[in-house]
Amino acid sequence: MTELSSFLLEHRQILLSSHFLGLALGLGGATVTDVLFFNFLKDFSITRKEADVMRVLSNIIVGGLVLLFVSGVLLYLSDIPKYNASPAFTAKMLLVMVITLNGILMHKHIAPHMMHLSFTSKSASMKILHHRRRVAFGMGAISFTSWYFVFFLSMFKRLLPVTVGATDILLVYIGLALIAVAVSQRMERRMRAKSQR
Repeated sequence: MTELSSFLLEHRQILLSSHFLGLALGLGGATVTDVLFFNFLKDFSITRKEADVMRVLSNIIVGGLVLLFVSGVLLYLSDIPKYNASPAFTAKMLLVMVITLNGILMHKHIAPHMMHLSFTSKSASMKILHHRRRVAFGMGAISFTSWYFVFFLSMFKRLLPVTVGATDILLVYIGLALIAVAVSQRMERRMRAKSQR
């Protein structure tokens, strides 16, 4: 065992606490963001103030994600053989990468146009607006599903059968994510239909 591994192993409790704190911030931020997003859209529009609130929450999620990733890497380095043999840990870190990529795309392509996601917005052509809103709904569904899946993996990994591998876990995740995206698209269509009445 290297000196670094020994040092990290001695401070494993701190790393675990940081890991769960990052998870709590990310999961809580994602949950509140989704709840507020749909609450803000009750009147079919998002104001500048509401968009600012969403940006603050996004920053909290990013902070949680960074903490989760850094602490996860340090935990891995503390006992590489153990974590290499853990399908749940492997799947969880891959999902953190999915969350990161999804977050980067949302920050780059969705956040700058938050107010234009309104169902009453006339600032862009209807085709572009409709596409952007559907993408936002879909990416939000992926974020929500990913954070909750990581949470359940972290909390209940001991309940997984020993025969379950990382591929099995990821296939379940993909199935749930596809269902979530389908539901989000249905919600977007229903809200659009209501706004046009």
